[in-house]
Amino acid sequence: METANVHILRSDRATGGEPVLRSFVVPRQPRASVMDALQHIYDQLDSTLAFRCGCRYRRCGICAATIDGRPRLPCTTALNPETTIGPIAGMPVLRDLVVDRTWLMRFVSRWGVHLAPGDHRVGEPLLQSAEHRRVGNCTECFGCLATCRSYRHADEARGGPFHFLKLAQLHLDPRDHVDRSAQARALGIERCRDCAGCYCLIGIPIRRLAIAALLDGAGGGVRL
Repeated sequence: METANVHILRSDRATGGEPVLRSFVVPRQPRASVMDALQHIYDQLDSTLAFRCGCRYRRCGICAATIDGRPRLPCTTALNPETTIGPIAGMPVLRDLVVDRTWLMRFVSRWGVHLAPGDHRVGEPLLQSAEHRRVGNCTECFGCLATCRSYRHADEARGGPFHFLKLAQLHLDPRDHVDRSAQARALGIERCRDCAGCYCLIGIPIRRLAIAALLDGAGGGVRL
C-alpha cells in the first residue's frame, strides 16, 4: 500500500508555546483526500489532533486549512505523497487546525448583518436574482480572507473579502433596506478597487458580485 508523509503544524493557545510541525505516515488510497489523512491520524495515531469537519464535500466550509502553502478545503483536496497542513492563515488559532470563529458573531452584531424585523414576512415569495443566489452559496470557510493581502484579523475596523461578500448578500436582497455600500466604505472597501488578489475557494466571483456591486451601489459605476 502506498503511504503519504503528512506534516501538521500543531499548537495550543491554552498552553502557549511556538507552533511545532509534527509528521505522520498514513495510508494513501486511490483518490484519498487530505481529510481522509486527518481522520486516519485522529482514529489510529493521535486522538489529540484538533480539526473540524462536517459535510465532507465543500458544503459547510468549517474544515478549511492551509495545505501546501495555500488555503484549501481538506475534504476535496487530493492527498499528495508529501503534504503539509496548517490552520487557515490570518485567523486566531485555538488548537492545531481549529481557528476561533467567534469574531464572526461580533461582526454580525456590530453591523447588523441580517434582515431587520419587518423587512420580510413569513411565507412571502422572494424574487431572487442569479447574482443573489450565487453570493448566497458562501460556506463561511474564511478561505478568501487568507487570500487577501491587506486583511488583518486584529483590526476589526477594516473588512476583508468575506465581510464584503456577507454585506453583498444583503445588498442584493430586495427585502433589505440598510445602506450596505456605506457599511462597506466604512470597512475600507475602497482599497479593493484596484486589487485582484482575493478569491473564493468554491468559485464565487467575489470581485464581480460582491465588491463591484457594493462599490457601484456607492455611486462608483464600477465594473471589475
